[in-house]
Amino acid sequence: MKVCVWDDDADAANEWKTQLDAVLNGCNTRVHAATAEEIEQEIHVLHERRKSYVESDGGEDHGIGSELDDTDILIVDNDLFDLPHLNDLSAETVANRAGLYTDCASIIVLNLNPDLDFDLTLLGHPESKADLHINDKFVADPGLWLQCPRAEGAFRPWHWPLLLSAANLYRSKVDELVKLLETEDRDRPILDYFGFSGDSKRRLSRSARAFLHPRIPAEETSFMDFIHDNAKAVNLLDGKLILGRKDLRKIARIGARRISKWLGRYVLGPQDVLMDLPHLVEKLPFVIPTDKQKCGEFWNSCAKLKGAPVELVEEFGIEQFQMADWFDRPVYWTDEMETEENLEILFETTDANPEELVFCEDSSAFHRADDCDQFVAAYNSISDRRFIRWLKEKDGAIRYGPQSRLAM
Repeated sequence: MKVCVWDDDADAANEWKTQLDAVLNGCNTRVHAATAEEIEQEIHVLHERRKSYVESDGGEDHGIGSELDDTDILIVDNDLFDLPHLNDLSAETVANRAGLYTDCASIIVLNLNPDLDFDLTLLGHPESKADLHINDKFVADPGLWLQCPRAEGAFRPWHWPLLLSAANLYRSKVDELVKLLETEDRDRPILDYFGFSGDSKRRLSRSARAFLHPRIPAEETSFMDFIHDNAKAVNLLDGKLILGRKDLRKIARIGARRISKWLGRYVLGPQDVLMDLPHLVEKLPFVIPTDKQKCGEFWNSCAKLKGAPVELVEEFGIEQFQMADWFDRPVYWTDEMETEENLEILFETTDANPEELVFCEDSSAFHRADDCDQFVAAYNSISDRRFIRWLKEKDGAIRYGPQSRLAM
């Protein structure tokens, strides 16, 4: 697997490479810190590929080779101010073009807001064409790359992916969507493709619906519709050309990247339509076996991205989301949780969580409620009250904000 690091500060890029080499030792991964000249060359390639695509009739945009075509993970600093021949270039421009005109899998942007480490809204940056925004202090955090034992209370936001897995999942989704678009099923609505029930469709927030399309009803929006006159999906000129040329590969790239962010931020994030395993056991603690209810280690096993004890919920008839490539963690339909039988068990259960454990969004772990702080995410949902551990680093405090979320 290939990781490329782009920063106009060569010392910073090489330091990140050194740190990543240490973390990824033995993972069959090569890390390359690009020079300023290499970054400028690649940016030129992106420009020329788009220019060729816009100006040509056939839509060929691969006249020039790009190192990003075989890059699995691109890490790019948000401000590339000091490139010798380019001024004031943002990472968002890079993310836009690299995501559409190369086969680069995951695009990570650093330092969009360097004064904020943990966003208490939990909204992330759904408008960005990058896959993830983090600050550079976390570039080589093992929790971002590997599922590994973490120190008690270590900072590891729950929304972080495992980057080595995310790149492979992206490529699987692209291939999956290309196959779909080649069939007569290409106009199938996105919600039907993922198996949304009527109740799940009705629960979608206005923001989730608006993301799929500004004018077409969410229930009718297909992957083809998604990029038609929808700036949340793609630049409007690019989208018009891609649809006109029936460029299935590019439609699939857009769908894989942007619908993944939609699912993660707008659908799973509120924990109303879909719910992941740790939030599920927090809501329905009776799924924890009686002999494990005081065992914090067992509760924390539910927060594994891989190898979580999914068998816990099988006997309660709770249906798991079946499209395995679209999430990197076990996810469940909430309309399958709220059966009369499960609600009766919940009301009759009084001591399934005797340690009063709550799931913390900043540590991806369960802690006693008395040791945690509560905040209100910006979802306006029934599940918007969440917890953080207020963790500390050796170098100083993790910076949380906006602070007003703690006062609600």
